[in-house]
Amino acid sequence: MENVCRKKNAALICTHKRGAALALFPNDDGGLKESLFAAQGHLSQLSASLPHTTQLQLTGAMAEFLHHREGGFFYATCAGLTAENLAELYRFALASLECHDAAVDVLGVVEGPGSFTGLRLGCAFVNGLKIGRNRDLYAIGGLHPAEVRQRCSSLAAECRPAFFSAESAEADDPFAVPAAFADLLAHLENWQRGSARSVAVAEPAYGRDPTPVIKLKQHMGAP
Repeated sequence: MENVCRKKNAALICTHKRGAALALFPNDDGGLKESLFAAQGHLSQLSASLPHTTQLQLTGAMAEFLHHREGGFFYATCAGLTAENLAELYRFALASLECHDAAVDVLGVVEGPGSFTGLRLGCAFVNGLKIGRNRDLYAIGGLHPAEVRQRCSSLAAECRPAFFSAESAEADDPFAVPAAFADLLAHLENWQRGSARSVAVAEPAYGRDPTPVIKLKQHMGAP
């Protein structure tokens, strides 16, 4: 397989309590803004095709991915336990592009709002990737699932099952399940529009307190 890995690449990490999604794409000399715009365009074009599926080697979880081989663009999503699958999903993306982590010089992570557990895992993961390497880190403002759906409403009907995950079973937490490829498309756009901050350390912006805190507040009379 031809090695399409570039000297410079960027990665976007989206995490939720019930899964993760990531984009890996070239960060060309035109600048990050142009690279983000190109990544959006490639993902939009790939939405005309159904994603491929694979079983992650270490966790056994089923992941879906879209791969633009010639351009070196890779998008993947995996429903299930975020902690177990996120690192494996990232490793799978790098291997698919015959790429090494050292070639990723820009990181982006959705900081929230969202679930306590998922956001904490996503931020911890990118902070770990940043340690020991000279690369930029961006915290990206998150979008409510309803806004993600609105931004991606123009997708063809046959693509929507792959781009929008099932509704969360947890009615009190609309961020519990990722919107799969729609999350990536909408947050790439959010990043490109400038809804991001350059940070030394990513910290989650929680959408709600963790379940033990909610129960404690309810016990103390909070609604």
